[in-house]
Amino acid sequence: MGKNPLAALALAFCLTAPAAALADTYSTANFTFGVSGGNANQQPPFVGVVAPYPAGGTFTGSLVIDDSLVPAGGTGLQNVFFSSFPDIAQIPSATALNLPLGSLPAFTLSDAASGEAAIQYNNGQFNGLFYISDFSFMGNPYELQIEGGSLSIVPIVDGNPSFNNLVNGFVNFSLSNVQPYTPPAAPPPPPPGVPEPATWAMMLVGFGGLGVAMRSRRRASAIA
Repeated sequence: MGKNPLAALALAFCLTAPAAALADTYSTANFTFGVSGGNANQQPPFVGVVAPYPAGGTFTGSLVIDDSLVPAGGTGLQNVFFSSFPDIAQIPSATALNLPLGSLPAFTLSDAASGEAAIQYNNGQFNGLFYISDFSFMGNPYELQIEGGSLSIVPIVDGNPSFNNLVNGFVNFSLSNVQPYTPPAAPPPPPPGVPEPATWAMMLVGFGGLGVAMRSRRRASAIA
């Protein structure tokens, strides 16, 4: 039997398909961020809460990097949003991004406004984060803002963040402990549902009606 040229071409394409069709490659890394020292950088009610007062303090955060999306050198400032990771749905929120800020509960990717946050790069090098998160402290609303290497906490007044920085801090532009990371496998699709008793009953009634119609048709044919 002769070979089908289209089948041979399809097989060759499958064997030479680029690896980009597979999931991207990822890494985890640590970075440091903190609160600046000095009385002006910690205002009530956060005095001594996020860092020793007035000395300030440094914390270690962690994040997941999509190695395939890191911009090339010479590309300037770019934000790579976590939502652009093909496998972000499989990466736990606290693994994707974790920001432990003193006595406040740790901020994660799921705490970001609208679930959006980004890693900022400058010419392909880590340049901080883009992150906004509204939270409550002592019964009042506040907002954590990170833009590149600048960190601040401001009060929310009448539903809008104010320009009164109650905490000022920084993000260091260096990564450490970079390790390969494989996201958990996506869960398998659920098995087909088993029809409920009411559905079975309707199916049986339908089959019964079909049988009656077929018998009637045969009887009519025999009389004719």
